[in-house]
Amino acid sequence: EYRPTDLFGFRLTFEQSFEKPRLTFFEFTPTVSTEFSNLRPYVLAGPGMAIVSADKTKLRFSLALGAGGDFMLMDQFGFGMLWTYHSIFESVDSHTLAARLSYRF
Repeated sequence: EYRPTDLFGFRLTFEQSFEKPRLTFFEFTPTVSTEFSNLRPYVLAGPGMAIVSADKTKLRFSLALGAGGDFMLMDQFGFGMLWTYHSIFESVDSHTLAARLSYRF
């Protein structure tokens, strides 16, 4: 995640599922975030591409909407959760819930 200001940022994401239909997501999403002490909640929404492998492999346009938060243990190191809804055009929609470790430079 890249945050040029304290409020707005950008996120480049790669996700791979292991269930059928197999989905691969590449997304570039703007984020809006804030900070309460050591909790950093954020929301995201933006376009992306999804590779759907059901019967045939197809490239589809997707839209990602999500919310998450990071709990910072130190100034640079923390952990968090992220929920994302992927709306894939002409295919099944997908939800992801991810736990993450973060390190800020």
